[in-house]
Amino acid sequence: MIKKNKKPIVSERFITTEISKIGSGSVLSIVVDKLTGIEYVYSQGGFGTDKLSPILNKDGLPRVNPDYDPDNVKK
Repeated sequence: MIKKNKKPIVSERFITTEISKIGSGSVLSIVVDKLTGIEYVYSQGGFGTDKLSPILNKDGLPRVNPDYDPDNVKK
């Protein structure tokens, strides 16, 4: 069973859009890079097994979040 959790994770460069707790202590999050708009899956597991992987579209390219606005990025 997947449980929703609202607590944000990762760094100032990323926006957390969804967090799901799975299993015992494992957390999966969808995060968006504020500079590029690319979406990632951030997996937090026990024992230092954190991973950040890009989400790919059907063409195998990194998926850009549909709400991303490159004109609204703070530089």
